[in-house]
Amino acid sequence: MRILLVLLLAAMSPAAAAAQTKLSATPLADSMLVLLLNDGQEVAISNLTDSPYLIPRLYSISHEGGCVEDTHMVCTHRYFLAVAEEGVAGDQAVFDLGEVGEITRARVLADRGRNPRLRVVVLNYPPDIFQYQRDLVRQERVYLIHLALDSLRITPEP
Repeated sequence: MRILLVLLLAAMSPAAAAAQTKLSATPLADSMLVLLLNDGQEVAISNLTDSPYLIPRLYSISHEGGCVEDTHMVCTHRYFLAVAEEGVAGDQAVFDLGEVGEITRARVLADRGRNPRLRVVVLNYPPDIFQYQRDLVRQERVYLIHLALDSLRITPEP
């Protein structure tokens, strides 16, 4: 009990309080994280309340390309899926889903047990591109992403 009291008093000391207000400037070495924080955008996911145990968040980074000649239009997006357990101290994970044209819809499907699924609709190019490049063939695929913290299982929807 005496040791616990000493530790509690040490934590309340001015040195401990100062450590909580001191800023530092340590550069991050992870270039993808830097890009995600600077250029990333959160993608809306509908029906989040259907996933009470695992909370998904979808982020994208836009990439310009040559899909429309002589322009600097966005041709693809790289997607990242963050999954967190409910609550402040819950486990968390982030998965790189790769680069596709665009995820046009994302929706949580009703939870089956503690592992919900995310249904996403993927286009081979962002929808705007088809207005400017009429010879492109629009391709759409639907995937079910089975959410978990250790890994994701991605299956095409029949």
